[in-house]
Amino acid sequence: MLRCRTFSFCHSLGVFHLFVRLETELEHKGFQFSEEEKLLGRCLGLLHDIGHGPLSHVLEGIMTPDKRHETWAIEIITAPTEIRCVLESMDSGGCPKRYVKYSKVILNGSW
Repeated sequence: MLRCRTFSFCHSLGVFHLFVRLETELEHKGFQFSEEEKLLGRCLGLLHDIGHGPLSHVLEGIMTPDKRHETWAIEIITAPTEIRCVLESMDSGGCPKRYVKYSKVILNGSW
């Protein structure tokens, strides 16, 4: 049994796991995903809450009233951070830029 020390970490692993299961199920039903789409979806699953701070939903409006965790996440991914370096090392095709594009769609619902 996997035991996590932090709920946020477990949550992100769970979202990653659910994405992989969804991907597998859809492929069994005839959908096809490129390797790029799989990588991007898995990164989104793992990193979708990277902008959260401690008690983020409770303190978000107080600590940073003009900036939501989605905005922080995009900044973490696009700034010169270790996370961006890891993403770029996995994919030379601009993964951080695509992450931002698709995370805006998924997190904010803006098509």
